[in-house]
Amino acid sequence: MPIPFDDLTAESNLHDTVAWLRFVEEEGGQGIRAALFQASALGEPLDFCFTRVDISAQCPSNGDDPGQADLKSLTKSLFRAAQRTPELILGLANEIPATTFANDLRIGLPFCLVRPFSPS
Repeated sequence: MPIPFDDLTAESNLHDTVAWLRFVEEEGGQGIRAALFQASALGEPLDFCFTRVDISAQCPSNGDDPGQADLKSLTKSLFRAAQRTPELILGLANEIPATTFANDLRIGLPFCLVRPFSPS
């Protein structure tokens, strides 16, 4: 039986992308910065979107907690601004509550929360 492989230099694979979704709280807790970075199957950068929001001082009228509402708003802004549709979106589990994509937004492609590496 032959060994299965993908030729990453083939034209059809050069358009496969993976995206990283990041959220970073600013020092002093004044705001949240968010970015969506996309790279090709060869690791070449293809797309980058960035946005920022002031952290809400009070709960929105729909009852969401302010931080959750801010993450949802940032995510929607980044997804609308993206120029490409990735094959996969990755995010850090310590930055993105699982409920953001379980209860608040439905994404039509694979999304994976990655736990940051911590040596034991």
